[in-house]
Amino acid sequence: MIEGIKVYHVSMANGVGAGALSFDSASMSLTWASPSGSPGEAVRLTRDGRYQVFDADANRFVRVLVDTTGLPAANASTAVGITDMGGVIHASTLAEKLLNRYRDPVATMSFDVDINCMASGTSFMKPTDIKDLTTDEACGKGISGWVKNRIMLTSVRPDFASGTVSVEGVETKMSRRYGFIAPVGLGDYGGASSAQRAYAFIGDGSNLTGGADGYHIW
Repeated sequence: MIEGIKVYHVSMANGVGAGALSFDSASMSLTWASPSGSPGEAVRLTRDGRYQVFDADANRFVRVLVDTTGLPAANASTAVGITDMGGVIHASTLAEKLLNRYRDPVATMSFDVDINCMASGTSFMKPTDIKDLTTDEACGKGISGWVKNRIMLTSVRPDFASGTVSVEGVETKMSRRYGFIAPVGLGDYGGASSAQRAYAFIGDGSNLTGGADGYHIW
């Protein structure tokens, strides 16, 4: 790479291969030739900052960051390798995930539970909790009830006067245990509190944490 110059973007029109970035010290200018292309108009580097440098075909360009104090005293050139990042594959994978998530209608539900059921162990029920719901009061195509259907709680409203909790939720396909990566400084899974275990921990070779199914990152 040329000292004082850093490429941070290339246009898709450049294609795949090795382009050439050339610096002329006498005119303090920069030119760009895309793979299989020709150098375009030279761009003078008069100050620090961002520049856009074009191939002879104006659809092909690169964007660079320039530090004029670091520019070389002599002419210099460098090859800029351009590779295919597989954007089409990434887009197809993401689209497939979204389609799988939303291809079936998602059920919503609301119900009341006794206020004594609001606590589970040392933690209280809260929105975003994932619960397994078994009930004969919900049904789907070909089934007369739910057996451990997974839902995400969207609202938890306790009513202390009546001793009940109004709960709302939405059906989810999150059949695994998902979590954010645990922050730096958090202890191992065995010594973590129930609140800390809302984060993701690294599992063993079978992706188990404390004998339970490990975490999965979406």
